[in-house]
Amino acid sequence: MKKIVFVIFIISILHPNIQAQEKGNSHHLIFFLAGQSNMDGCGVGEELPAKYISSPLNVRVWDNRDQEWVKLGETTFSKRRSHQFGPEMEFAHRVLQAFPDKQIRIIKTSGGGTKLFNQWIPAGGMYNRFIENITNE
Repeated sequence: MKKIVFVIFIISILHPNIQAQEKGNSHHLIFFLAGQSNMDGCGVGEELPAKYISSPLNVRVWDNRDQEWVKLGETTFSKRRSHQFGPEMEFAHRVLQAFPDKQIRIIKTSGGGTKLFNQWIPAGGMYNRFIENITNE
């Protein structure tokens, strides 16, 4: 019997001070998203409902390659994949509904075809990448 394993690791914290990345803003809700191919996503930007076309002003996603905060759907990963996106698009809009006056930040790590039993455990390649991404190193 085949087992389908799908893991989304979401941790949310309220971080009181993230001035190293953004001077002047002192309160953010930061969400870490991590997972396998479903976290990579295959949603296509031009197929988005109208309410998701523009990125909310108070939502940013960490671009792991360029090491900067960017609008939803504008990471180098998304651009490299012809503006595809994962669950962060819907997730961001849902979080924004709950916290409309907060600055929302998302740091995402994903790897299609990765194995939970050796790549996502401590000291595994994806685990290490996740730690690097959330510490902005």
